[in-house]
Parts: sequence; C-alpha cells; structure tokens
Amino acid sequence: MTPKEIYSLISSLNKIFDIVRVVDPQLMEVIVVNSNGSVFTDKFKCHEVWNKTDRCENCISLKACRTRSRQEKFEFIGDEVYHVTVKPMDIGGSTYALEIVSHVEDNVLINAFGKEHFAAIVNKINHQYALNANGEASLLENECNIEEIMQSVTNEDQPTTGNLANMKILLADDDTAAAETAAKMLRSDEAEILTVNSGIDAINAFTHSDDLFDAILLNVDMPKTSGIEAAKIIRNMDLPYADAIPLIAVSDKDDDELKKICIDAGMNGLIKKPLTLAAVTRAMMGCMKNQSDMLRQKLIASKQCANVDHLTGVRNITAYTEMISELTENIKTHSDFTFAIVLFDINGLKTINDTYGHDVGDTFVKNCCHIICEVFKHSPVFRIGGDEFATVLRGDDYNNKDLLMKEIEERVAFAEKISDVSEGAASFAYGIAEYDSSTDDGAAQVIKRANEQMLERKSVMKFSKWGS
Repeated sequence: MTPKEIYSLISSLNKIFDIVRVVDPQLMEVIVVNSNGSVFTDKFKCHEVWNKTDRCENCISLKACRTRSRQEKFEFIGDEVYHVTVKPMDIGGSTYALEIVSHVEDNVLINAFGKEHFAAIVNKINHQYALNANGEASLLENECNIEEIMQSVTNEDQPTTGNLANMKILLADDDTAAAETAAKMLRSDEAEILTVNSGIDAINAFTHSDDLFDAILLNVDMPKTSGIEAAKIIRNMDLPYADAIPLIAVSDKDDDELKKICIDAGMNGLIKKPLTLAAVTRAMMGCMKNQSDMLRQKLIASKQCANVDHLTGVRNITAYTEMISELTENIKTHSDFTFAIVLFDINGLKTINDTYGHDVGDTFVKNCCHIICEVFKHSPVFRIGGDEFATVLRGDDYNNKDLLMKEIEERVAFAEKISDVSEGAASFAYGIAEYDSSTDDGAAQVIKRANEQMLERKSVMKFSKWGS
C-alpha cells in the first residue's frame, strides 16, 4: 500500500473505531502517515497507550505478523476496557500490524462479576500467552480470544459470594415484603438494589436514572402494567441501552409456555420465586453470555460497515487490501491459482468538481461505478481512491475476460458521447493484467502491470471532452 492509501484507510476506520494505527511490533513503534503522504515514527512506543513501560505480555500484533492471521484480545486504560483486533498488512515488502481498538461500553459483559475480577481473568490469560521478543509463545500455541475469557469468567468454580458486587439492579415487584426480602439478599452480595412496586415505576426508573442499571428484575404478574408489558415498552424505547439491558422475569411459575411469552417480550430469562442468590447469579451469567454475543455481532457489523464505500455502495480500500492479501496467500498454497486484476481511473473528475460542484462529480463517479458493476457483475468491485476503482476476475469472469474488456470499451465509448452527467455520462481509463505463475511472486506485480496499461490508455484519452 502507498502512504496515501494507508492514510485513507486509517481515516475511514477512525470514523467507526476509537483507535486505529499501524504498528511495527518488532521495534514497538507506531507508524504515522500524514494526509500529504509523509511517513514518520511516533515518539511514543506502541505499548504506552496502555500505560505500560514495556511490550505487552500478550503482544497480539507480534503474533499477527508472525502467523499472518487476525488476532484479538481485551486491554485496559485505567478502568476502561477495550477490545483490540489486529490484522497483518504488507507495506513496502515489510509486514506491519493494523490495530483496531473499540471501547467496550457493555456494562453487563464487564460488571457481571465486577471489573476487578474481569480484569484479573484477562490479565491471567494475557500472561499465559505472553510472547518473547521473537513472537514465540512461551506456552502451548493457542488462541486467546473472547470465548476463552468468557469461559473463564463464567466458570462454575467461581466463588458463591461477591459475584454481584457493584452491580446496580432494578427490582420491580408489587409484593413489597417479597421485594424487600430479595433486595436484602442481593445487597448481602454487595449489589446495589433499587426497588419499585409497579411496571410503570420500573419504566420511569429506567428512563430517568442518572446511572445505567446492569439488569432489571420484573415480576411477571404485577397489576395494570405487568412485567411482560413493561419489558415490551423498554425494548421499544429510543434509548441507546434499551435493546441491550438484561431484563429478567420473576414469577411463581416457570413452565415452557411462560418462558416463551417472556422471550417474545424481549426478556433474557425467567427466575422462579422465591429468589435465591444462586438463581440470580446464574441468570446474570446467562445475560453476560448474551451480551458477549451481541457485542461480537456489533463488531462484525462494524467491520462490514468499514468495508463499504458509502458513496457507491461497492467495497472500499479496506476490503481491497484484504482481497490482495488473500490472493497473495492463495498464490503460495495453490500452484494452479489464476486471476486477473482490472484497474480503472476516472477521467476529468477534478475538472467536473471544480466546474460544476461535488454533487455533479459524485454523480459522475456513480455513473462510472455503475458501468463497471454491470459489466463485471460476477466479480467484486472496489473503490480504492476518489477516482479509482478495481475489480478482481476469477472463475467465469476470468475465463471471459476478453469479451468483458471489449464490452467495457464499448460501454465507455457510448457513455462518453452523453453530454449530461445526470443522463449517465461517464469516462474512465482501464487496464488489465493476469497473474503469471512463472514471473509473479504475488499480486503486487499484477497490479503494477494493470496500472501501466491503464496509464497508457489514459494518455490516449487525454483529449476526452471530460479531460484526462
């Protein structure tokens, strides 16, 4: 990747994640790229962001570069918890680590057994997988990931007291005596309990509390607004935490039919009266696993969002970088691997933006993208720059590449004759190159030849009415 491509990649990811940076894990240096393409080394070492004086014990950036695979872990800045994902990337023939960091704001995931206990588990696992300076595991080679941490935190051997310490729980029950008995029991485990005696009061407490609750226990059979109705209302609220807060039903019954009704209402579990500390703890453990799954889905959705170009809807430079890495890996493992890369460069976009404005320029870009996607309908299309696109041909599109390139030529010639951008005017140069196993070590040489052919065509098209 070029420095400007790296800057574009980091800029786009920074809109979604809390920290995005490129690291040289061998030297423990952070590589900084400016908008003008200048590259320099940050004065701070990579581990200093975690308030550490030396390399992280579980340096997954070093492991990612060594194994050429994605790695993930939890880390801390003070009391704040962060999820770290690392993917190796090749720059100028050397391997670096792209670190993507998300702040974990899921209180249930962290607080179900208290932040200190969760931190102890994470630190224990990080220490277990500590790496030496060569990136070699000090113990058996295994993956340290979210599932392992969750398994450790929810292990049945955990102590029977202190599991709910510092957790803020809202308890709604119209039976005042039963509510006070349950509250006293939960407070004995160091939980912070607020009791209310109706579904409406539970809704109001959730809506207007200064601090977020870690869970809400709702009696199913409360008059007027039942616990089930209250759960439905909470789930439909336009509040950031309404879809995630654990809602646990409490009832004299625990039959399958009632469980289904509770689940359909958006509840996470059902506890039978009278409440016991063990039952509430088990329910909270189940909710913690649910919240872990939800966090994982959000991370997946964020990754998918990070791979899409928002103007055209095709894949972006991030997805392109991953595709090129996959191609290079396939070349190493499959002797008969075949593919071709086509590069496109839009003609006259700067002139259009300067003359007619960026709205017209955006339409021009989308017109060009539309042609590329229609012709190469069976291949992934990437927007890799403001006026640059790429596609990777495999399978049928690779076998029919000559016909497809002829079609592109005809479509561009027709689109250039259109004078109005709003009616589909478009113009771009293009170049194609095939992977040659006898000469190419990776995808970089293929990209270089495709770019050279594209520039040759662009020089011929420099007299286009849209400019070059």
